[in-house]
Amino acid sequence: MQLVEQGKIDLDEDVNKYLTTFQIPPGPGGPITMRHLMTHTPGFDDTAPGTLAKLSPTEFLPLGTALAEHVPARVRPPGQISVYSNYGAALAGYIVQQLSGEAFEKYIYTHIFKKLDMVSSTFTEPVPAPLNGNLATGYYYSRGQMKAGPFEYIHNFAPTGGMTTTAEDMARFMIAYLQGGQFKNERILEKSTADAMLRRSFSQDPVLPGMALGFYEMQAGKRTLLTHKGRTTFFMSQLALLPEENFGVFVAYNAAEGAGADESLIRALIGRYFAGSSASVDRKANSSNSATEIAQIEAQRITGVYRTTWHSQRTFGRVFMLGRDVHVTATDDGNLLVEEGDELLLFQHVLGNFYRESRTQEPLVVRRDAGNIRIFRVSPVMALEKLSMFERSDTHYWLLGIGFLGALASVIATIRRLAFRRTPIASYAGGLAMSAAAAVLLTFAIGMMFLFASPAASVIAWRVPTALRYLVWLPPLGVLMAVGAVLLGLLVNRKSLADRWFLIGAAAVAILAWSLNYWNLMGPHFG
Repeated sequence: MQLVEQGKIDLDEDVNKYLTTFQIPPGPGGPITMRHLMTHTPGFDDTAPGTLAKLSPTEFLPLGTALAEHVPARVRPPGQISVYSNYGAALAGYIVQQLSGEAFEKYIYTHIFKKLDMVSSTFTEPVPAPLNGNLATGYYYSRGQMKAGPFEYIHNFAPTGGMTTTAEDMARFMIAYLQGGQFKNERILEKSTADAMLRRSFSQDPVLPGMALGFYEMQAGKRTLLTHKGRTTFFMSQLALLPEENFGVFVAYNAAEGAGADESLIRALIGRYFAGSSASVDRKANSSNSATEIAQIEAQRITGVYRTTWHSQRTFGRVFMLGRDVHVTATDDGNLLVEEGDELLLFQHVLGNFYRESRTQEPLVVRRDAGNIRIFRVSPVMALEKLSMFERSDTHYWLLGIGFLGALASVIATIRRLAFRRTPIASYAGGLAMSAAAAVLLTFAIGMMFLFASPAASVIAWRVPTALRYLVWLPPLGVLMAVGAVLLGLLVNRKSLADRWFLIGAAAVAILAWSLNYWNLMGPHFG
């Protein structure tokens, strides 16, 4: 926004205009703008695990190099929906670096930290002395006790969350925004610019929290706060501003178990001290019989299985969504039951596509777009998207179970045939080759189980395990072997293609290949 004031950035210009070392490839819906990046609406796929954070300075890359090497796929038109994009935030920071001619870390120090007297804040990693002597340790809970975690370096994508700071420094930052861009005698933005950053710039619906520029809205009772969270594996933090009360709060926890506690504390503070109402958009219920009947019909259409849009669709990270579906069912009176993990929420129909949770009054809006059904709730940086039958986790559990059982049966049958050979191998050569293909996929399954049960799985947030890089080649190898088995059967003995164990093996390979391909495990998809 400082560069916007200087006329160096147009928020609605194609970001490729500001990129010289690489370009964002074309995608659906036209070019991506800086406004899209700042409202998390660029339409990028989520970044893959092992991309953002690293455990050693030996893995450091320059910001521009890291961005060029890990450009995510464009999976939706820009400006359509808001889905949090770490890559988009890092790209915005890189554009600042490009146009200012200063390294991102230096720019922030000179033009923000120094002006606001934020003497304990830095984007430099490793954290320079003397600040490194005051570093907090992050923890995680394991086997009944808290254990210290390693320091996570976000150097490669520093603008996404590589800042090390204190609550006192963050207080100065918040005061600057509450005072229109000024702290003491220093100004980081003109008042009009600071105010523009706190105004809504994008929203799915007027009744829902929306996106400002950099900040996003959060509902606490009847109050609307401007907020932003910070999350690493071992640290949880959140900043929130209530400008009309000249109030701000920053909270941080040095353990993953702090997830949720940050927002709960902020809501409790707002409820205690600022419970009064503020301007908000609401909709009144229509209680007529015809409206109820329409609501019942609509609720039945909404019923189904959903998944958050905040996940990687094109990398192996998609597999971490297996088993994390959200179930939505209709009640007899046209309301919606939303089951997410252990939580069951009742959203009562108000009017049209608008619902409110019976206890917390949380809003919910349903939208249809090009055949997709999406549910929007209080988080402005994600939505729930309805899944088809073949995208649902329970369907894939069945497919994977049947596929691996079929593959195992095919392998066992072939071993028995070889052990108690009563017919020439040529008579079941195709089945033998198909069983070998099934065995390769079984090896992949066993390898994955051992991998995720081993210590190597614990570092997947920071790097892709070497074993996984090799394992993902087994499924395509198995498919190639299955094709070879068919060709072998055609050449040696075509009757073997009708053998039941050949057919069982072929069906197992086909089922497994389809499911593994859906989860991006058919070859390397590491982002």
